[in-house]
Amino acid sequence: MAQLSILDNSTGTELVVGGVIRSPDLSVPSETDTDADGIPDTWELRNGLSPWRDDASEINNDSGVTNIDAFTSSLSPWTLEPLASPESPTVEDGSTTSPAPSEPETGSATLSWTAPLTRVDGSSISLSEIQSYEILYGSSPDSLSNTVTVDGSQISAEITGLSPGTWYFAIRVIDTDGLTSENSEVLSYTVQ
Repeated sequence: MAQLSILDNSTGTELVVGGVIRSPDLSVPSETDTDADGIPDTWELRNGLSPWRDDASEINNDSGVTNIDAFTSSLSPWTLEPLASPESPTVEDGSTTSPAPSEPETGSATLSWTAPLTRVDGSSISLSEIQSYEILYGSSPDSLSNTVTVDGSQISAEITGLSPGTWYFAIRVIDTDGLTSENSEVLSYTVQ
């Protein structure tokens, strides 16, 4: 059984995990909007946004479309491609989508983290100094050969296209000077 403990480096005290790490309550309705930014939590999680902070006015694409505008237009906030709703396979132009008949089933894993406040050497790091996070993953804890890079303002990411089985994940920080932290502890997730 895995166990997590979090220490406050400034005081050396152990923090209560429930007060530091949050996860969505899947028993609440899908219309729930924890951060009151006008975007439902389930849509934010499904599209790699944070349900715990108001990110409605943030822009994650090259066209200047805000997250709230992408939501109201049924577009991906990252690529601006039309999104099919989970309730219906239709997209905004009225066409329908259907899954490819011979594609193998794949799963996904959503990772979330808390931005670090200190560097490996103990000196502080401000949020503005975090350029990006690099997520490393693979089907063996000793071979994390796949990577996904997300912007430093993000605190979660969804890894898709995972075949059934156990997958292993680690994350590292890249600062604005290009310095890379050590990998985090490797965690695992089983895709059914």
